[in-house]
Amino acid sequence: MSTAYTLTALASTHRTNPTVHSGLHYLLGEQNPDGGYTSPSDQAAPRPLRYTIPVLTDIFVLLALTHYA
Repeated sequence: MSTAYTLTALASTHRTNPTVHSGLHYLLGEQNPDGGYTSPSDQAAPRPLRYTIPVLTDIFVLLALTHYA
């Protein structure tokens, strides 16, 4: 998800930057055979309350790819 956040922030203004290209290739390479993405569970502060929302990573990767396109 960190790569997706970064690509979302940089893709529209730094399309030719090698770092943006690396992030894009990384996200595409991490895609599961079913089209989704796997990510470790997250946590909410101030206490370490762990939660898992499987589709959350898919949403942010799609958002990043949309910003690049």
